[in-house]
Amino acid sequence: QEFAEDGSLLRAAGYREGKLHGPNQVFDKKQTVKDEFWVDGKLLLPKSAAQMKAEFAAIDKRAVESVGDFPAQEGPWKPRLSDPAAQRDREAALRILQAYRYLCDLPYRDLVLDREEIAHAEAASDLLVKLGRLEHTPANPGWPDDQYKFAYRGTSSSNLHQGGKAMAPTVHGYMADADENNMKTLGHRRWCLNPAMGKTGFGQAGDFGAMWSFDSSRRDVRDYDQVAFPPIGLTPTVCFKDNYPWSLTLNPKKFAQPKESEIKVKVFPARLSPKTGDVEKLGAALELNYFHVNNDGYGVNNCIIFRPTGVQAVANSAYWVEVTGIKTKKNVDAPLEYFVGFFSLNP
Repeated sequence: QEFAEDGSLLRAAGYREGKLHGPNQVFDKKQTVKDEFWVDGKLLLPKSAAQMKAEFAAIDKRAVESVGDFPAQEGPWKPRLSDPAAQRDREAALRILQAYRYLCDLPYRDLVLDREEIAHAEAASDLLVKLGRLEHTPANPGWPDDQYKFAYRGTSSSNLHQGGKAMAPTVHGYMADADENNMKTLGHRRWCLNPAMGKTGFGQAGDFGAMWSFDSSRRDVRDYDQVAFPPIGLTPTVCFKDNYPWSLTLNPKKFAQPKESEIKVKVFPARLSPKTGDVEKLGAALELNYFHVNNDGYGVNNCIIFRPTGVQAVANSAYWVEVTGIKTKKNVDAPLEYFVGFFSLNP
C-alpha cells in the first residue's frame, strides 16, 4: 500500500515473485480511478465490474454536446432536425455508442453529435424509406437532384439499419453484426470502434436508420495495441450475445497485416479464482464455426474475426483466448492471450 502525507490511501496492489498479481487499485481524493486485476504480471481485467457500473451510470447522466450548424438544404427530413423528441433519441444513441467505446478502452467522453452529419443521416433515412431497402449507393428514385445528392452522401458514409422506430437501439445492431453478410467484414462494428472517431450523427425515418460513420477527426488518438470485442476483461451481458462474432483489430502502426493462413485462434472455457488470482482452462478449445481475416479499411484494417461454438454470454461465464501468427511491423512474433468474462449489470 502507498499513502499520501495526510494518511489517505493512494494505491493498493498485490505482487507475487515481483510481478503484479491480484488487484491493483489507484485512488485520488478517496475516489477509485483505477481498479485492475493482474495475474503474474499480465493485465487480466483492465476495469472492475463496480467501476464499469459506475461509469455507465455517469454516461447516462452526462450532457451530450452537439456542434456545428444544420445545412440549409431543404428536404422531407428538415422538420426532424429541430424536433426535441428526435434530438433526445439521438443523444440516447450517442450515449450507447459512448458506453461501447468505454468498454473497449477507446476515447468516448468527448464524442459529440455533429449537426451536418445528423442532417445527412436523416436524409439518408428518408431515401431508404423511398427505396424500401438498405443500399449504400442507390440510384436516384426520382427525387430532386440536390436532395438526392445530399441524401446519397448520407447513405454512402453511414452505417445503415432496418427495423424499429428509434435510433438508440440501432447501435446495438451495429455492434452485433451477427448476420452472415455483415460477419464477413464486421464493418458496422469497426466503424463504431474506430479509435479516430470524434463525432457522428444519427437519423431515423420509418423503419430505417443511419449513423454517420466516416469520421476520423480525432487528433488525440491514444496509443493502443488492439481493439477487441468482446473486450479484454469484463463485458456486461447486455452488450454481447451467444451468437455474436468475436473480433480483434490490431493497430496497423504496430502490427503487420495479419494473414488468414497464419493466424490461429483458440478459445477455452475458463475460470478465474479471485482468491488465488489464477486462471484455469476448463477442457479443450471450443470449435470455431466461423473464422476470417479482413484487412479492408473499415475504420481500421487488420481485423481477425472468429466465432466459437457453445459460448454462453451469461453472468459468471468466462473464456481464455489465445491468438498466434500475429507479427509486429518488424516481423517479430507477437502471440496474444487474454481473458474474457461476462457479468450482469443488475444486482
